Amino acid sequence: MRDPRIKLAVRRLEQSDAAAVQRLYERAVGRAVWLPAEVEADANFAHVSQGEAVFVCHGPEGRLVGLLSAYVPESFIHHVYVDPEFERQGVGTALLDRLCQLARAQGCLVREPEDSGPPVGYWAFLRDPDGHTLEIAYGQELGLAVEHTV
Repeated sequence: MRDPRIKLAVRRLEQSDAAAVQRLYERAVGRAVWLPAEVEADANFAHVSQGEAVFVCHGPEGRLVGLLSAYVPESFIHHVYVDPEFERQGVGTALLDRLCQLARAQGCLVREPEDSGPPVGYWAFLRDPDGHTLEIAYGQELGLAVEHTV
């Protein structure tokens, strides 16, 4: 749930964001223990997001608290990172809302973003270049989990 006292501003990446974006990316890659070692060895955000639309989210005192990058021609969300200190405070929602604004402007937003609360979560539908409908979503609750298999 978003804390309304925290002011968030989302905009396109600017050159002045580069150092803070790189730090957030390195921190996220370092926490992602499932990634292959070569990803961490070449953790250069400018390189891995080349040609993508990148949005940054700034919080209190202009601090960078999240980013999202998408390869627009293929409707592919490549990166979404939120500063751990700002998780569950609306940063991801603000970034996805901005992506939906872009999709709306390009005529490929099928269903407006909606927060349906638990167990459904936050979701929207986009259309990819091939005409397929894609869901962007988070916050779904898993009803059952496999704890042990034979």
